Amino acid sequence: LVLNHPLMIHDFGYTFYPMRSFDSFFITLIVFIFQALVYLAVISRVVRRREGQEKEALLSSLYALIALIVQSLDLAWRADLLPNVSAFGMEQLHWYSSFALSFLLLLTLRVFLQKRNHEAWWGVALFWSLSLAAILLNLFNLPDVLWSDNVWMVPFERLPFAVVALGWLSFSAGSFFNFRKAYQRTRQPLHRNRLRYWLLLFGLLFSADALFIANFSGWGAPFRLVGVWLLGYVVVTHHLPDLQQIVRGVLNYVATTLFASFFYLTGYTLIQRFFPAAVENNALLIGTAVALLLAIIFRPLYD
Repeated sequence: LVLNHPLMIHDFGYTFYPMRSFDSFFITLIVFIFQALVYLAVISRVVRRREGQEKEALLSSLYALIALIVQSLDLAWRADLLPNVSAFGMEQLHWYSSFALSFLLLLTLRVFLQKRNHEAWWGVALFWSLSLAAILLNLFNLPDVLWSDNVWMVPFERLPFAVVALGWLSFSAGSFFNFRKAYQRTRQPLHRNRLRYWLLLFGLLFSADALFIANFSGWGAPFRLVGVWLLGYVVVTHHLPDLQQIVRGVLNYVATTLFASFFYLTGYTLIQRFFPAAVENNALLIGTAVALLLAIIFRPLYD
């Protein structure tokens, strides 16, 4: 058997087309509707912005729209609704869209920081775009195999990946350095709190970009979905909840829960080891006693 296509199997000259699973198609449809509703809700929210937030609204809306289109095409391709699109063609779509989205995020951050001169970054984007166009058009007449030995080879078709990766890294680094510089200069607690949310945005959206570029779009889609929702929330909301208190509360709860679980397991194990007869005859009573003791100390421990 030779497998040439996910839905096509050749066997001694005969071709078989397995029936598409209705359940998988239904799940794909549900996922598409859910992510479309989230992205459209983000666009609707940022469009209804306050006065003076027009640029942030435009950029974040464009970011959400591109993300929606890319993930919708990816879902349609996985459901075999785009039979004329090859796997490599979809992989290239992931490359170029992640490249564009990283630049859009950088511009959104700079507008959010109220920086006015973006010409230098537009020049960087133009440089990478022209480099990519020159490679795609093969203006330098490069061979199909750029380098090879007995084990490894570098094909020409993978050269755009290198340009996209370098461009994406430059925009990601630019976003982080712009954030770091602004955070160091900001002294007001309210503004510093708004800036802290961008660290979470970077973690979500740049992780999504990296996974899409590496062709793990199924893993990257949830990160991008949550990241776009948070981007729309941060851009148009002035008074954000204190992120430090949220993180501190979550860490406290997780640490207390882990310690309580350790306390319960250790206590029950020790009783079972030193008083096996009591545990065997009154397992429910012993477990209830340990749980009651744990409930008594949980709140003081959390505080």
